[in-house]
Amino acid sequence: LIDEFDNWVELHPETVIFFQARADETMQHSPYSLLRDLFKFRFQILDSDNLETVYAKMESGFRAVFTDENEPIMRAHIVGHLLGFDFSQSRYVRGILEDSNQIRQQAITYLTRYFEALSQIRPVLIFLDDIHWADDSSLDTLLVLATALAESPCMVACLTRTNLFDRQPEWNEEDEWRIQINLVPLSEAESYDLIQDVLRHVVDVPIALQQLVAQQAEGNPFYVEELIKMLLDDGIIQQGEDAWHIDSQKLDTIRMPSTLTGILQARLDRLPPPRKQAIQQASVVGRIFWDDVLAHLQQSDNLQAENGVAMMLDGLQHRGLIYAHETAVFDQVAEYAFKHALLRDVTYESVLKQNRRQYHSLTADWLIERSHEGAGQITHLIAHHLELAGRNDEAVDYWQQAGEQAHSVGDFKQAQAYFERGLSLVTDRAKQAALLGWLGWIVSRLGDYGAGEQYLRDCLQVAEAVDDRVTAVIALYRLGDMASNQGRAEEGRTYCWQAIEIADQSDNKREMSAAYHRLAITHIRIGEFEEAQKHLKTSLALAEEEKYQTQVARVWNALGVVAALTEQTDQAKIYFEQFLANSRQIGNRDWVAVALANLGEAARKLSDYETARIRTEEALAITQEIGAKMNSTIYQNNLGHITAAQGDNELASRYYKAAIRDATAINAIPIVLEAIAGFASVLARQDEIPQALFCLGFVQNHPACMEESRALIEALLKELSADLSTDVIDDGLSLGEDVELDEVLALLGLD
Repeated sequence: LIDEFDNWVELHPETVIFFQARADETMQHSPYSLLRDLFKFRFQILDSDNLETVYAKMESGFRAVFTDENEPIMRAHIVGHLLGFDFSQSRYVRGILEDSNQIRQQAITYLTRYFEALSQIRPVLIFLDDIHWADDSSLDTLLVLATALAESPCMVACLTRTNLFDRQPEWNEEDEWRIQINLVPLSEAESYDLIQDVLRHVVDVPIALQQLVAQQAEGNPFYVEELIKMLLDDGIIQQGEDAWHIDSQKLDTIRMPSTLTGILQARLDRLPPPRKQAIQQASVVGRIFWDDVLAHLQQSDNLQAENGVAMMLDGLQHRGLIYAHETAVFDQVAEYAFKHALLRDVTYESVLKQNRRQYHSLTADWLIERSHEGAGQITHLIAHHLELAGRNDEAVDYWQQAGEQAHSVGDFKQAQAYFERGLSLVTDRAKQAALLGWLGWIVSRLGDYGAGEQYLRDCLQVAEAVDDRVTAVIALYRLGDMASNQGRAEEGRTYCWQAIEIADQSDNKREMSAAYHRLAITHIRIGEFEEAQKHLKTSLALAEEEKYQTQVARVWNALGVVAALTEQTDQAKIYFEQFLANSRQIGNRDWVAVALANLGEAARKLSDYETARIRTEEALAITQEIGAKMNSTIYQNNLGHITAAQGDNELASRYYKAAIRDATAINAIPIVLEAIAGFASVLARQDEIPQALFCLGFVQNHPACMEESRALIEALLKELSADLSTDVIDDGLSLGEDVELDEVLALLGLD
């Protein structure tokens, strides 16, 4: 169907910008692999390309769309890193490597803008086949892109089986920009039409043959094609120069397999032994395979000299069992695929188990040799083949690498699966400790604190047993962080002090700095600011000594927060300026925005509203550029407060409304409520008192109303009480009780 649609597009007078990718069973557990293949196709990136070549191809592709001097390179690098290429040494990525959420957020924002800009050049057409095998990260991102591009000249055509909807129910929905076409089995008449089309070269197709094929197929076109190919293999259908003929005698004696699997197995059994062995070896590699790896496997069986691989593959193509891809992911090799996933599965099951192990081992070696420096995205495939080859110690290393790669792009669920796979195979205690530590960190970030703590305790126990002090320290301060997060401050401090003691004994200043920072956070959470400040300064000195710039920036910000909380606003400004300088130095744009916003709030506290506005507007511009939606709504809200204090009601109204609209879109209800409370002050200054009281009544009775909103309400009510009676105020507030957010949005003209 995709091919037919492609042919229709080719004949269409309007040219389009074309992307294409096809998922296979190896991709479902590889983060962003479907999107990666889209860009590999468009930018002609090979798995065997070195990093320099990958950088050049990504940059060239983005420069063709974006004309700014540095923006295309930055966007290309961050998107490339998300897609699985190693851009970790890029100056645009290096500073945010520890923040995988920020990498994902920025990359998806830049992907959206790439397709928006591209579709303004020419319409964009994206073909995606077999997406039931696609990875969840790609599928989730495609939904985001499709929503954002709903008004753009961009079409995404997908083919899938219905089992996709079990794990991705959103893909089963229809709306104004999504249309689903369900394919049903062929009718009896359609089956006969297909049979006659496939056998159009046969003179006088016997009615009995047509009936037999149609009845057996039960509306499955693939069954029709494979059954007729089996008849060709058996010589029942004979191909002549001008016409095909049916051998009626053979047809009368043939026993038709009743299932598609049976037909495929029969076709395999009819292959000459060398070709059967070749396709069996290919099945071990996967549905997609390469002539070079097949030659590698053939050589192990001493078959290559007698039967060339190219001849074998030509014969298999001629029989319609495999087909060649126009391009290959590796350089200077030919790439092939099985005609159908079921054919590959049937073939694989026919391989002797002792041979499977050997072939998986050889395939792993070939992939390792081919991976070079630019193809980290095949790490999970290498691990898979090593495990099936029984080389478990090596498989553990590759499963851990695959988990770390998934974590680096924010796919925590897939990272968890990879780490768990490695843990199930590990025998080395030091590697076990590392995997347990990773799992503790990952599952806690997924919200399962109980499981996270258990993994970390197990990690700590194993690390202490093998005297792995670095892993033990990290496990301890993460346990401290988790205990503190759950309100167990004393327990959290105990863990952090244990981490500090072990780090000190091993002179590990880098991790000691991290432990002191975590210890300070436990004190901040319970209002012990003097102790927190002392530990932060210790953490800062250690981080600066180790030139651990990310940690240095992190601590400057924490010191600024402590100073702000203790009303030392001038000192807070100094700390936030240091945070800003360090964030710029390491290239963390999200932190740059946070630093600017914090400086804006410090200026607001000092009633320096013009500085506050300038700083916060700078912060907002950055967050909108990198797609930091939550912080954008916070900074819009802050700008509402600042411009309201400046007396610019029109600008304040715009900022508050923007904050309400955008925060509602991401369900950030506390921010929505604070912005509504702030907007009420604008309404009051415009003498729209009933509307202002209505808004205040809604906010103060909402269960998500936070301290910041209550402070705004209290200040405004105090101001209004100078001119209004208590009864008038209470009556006005009561009108906002028990109403829905939609009613308030309608009042504000945001429905």
